[in-house]
Amino acid sequence: MIEFLHEHGGQLMSKTLEHFYISIVALLLAIIVAVPIGILLSKTKRTANIILTVAGVLQTIPTL
Repeated sequence: MIEFLHEHGGQLMSKTLEHFYISIVALLLAIIVAVPIGILLSKTKRTANIILTVAGVLQTIPTL
């Protein structure tokens, strides 16, 4: 195990940082999309029903 870390430590660190970057970008994009939708849903009942129905259907679709 130590030998593996010694040989591949640089690549491991690089891939870990890449993963953190991808995760942070995804989180920021989700916030940018979700906050305005949440504000909209809190103001209009009809729009809330439509969007929540669509979201409920989309959640039943498995990810690939």
